Amino acid sequence: GFIAATLRDELIDRIESAQRSVA
Repeated sequence: GFIAATLRDELIDRIESAQRSVA
C-alpha cells in the first residue's frame, strides 16, 4: 500500500545517500 511504498522510497533515498558518502 501507500505506507509500504513510502517506506521503500525512504530506504532507497537513505541507501543512495550513503553510497554517495562512501564514493
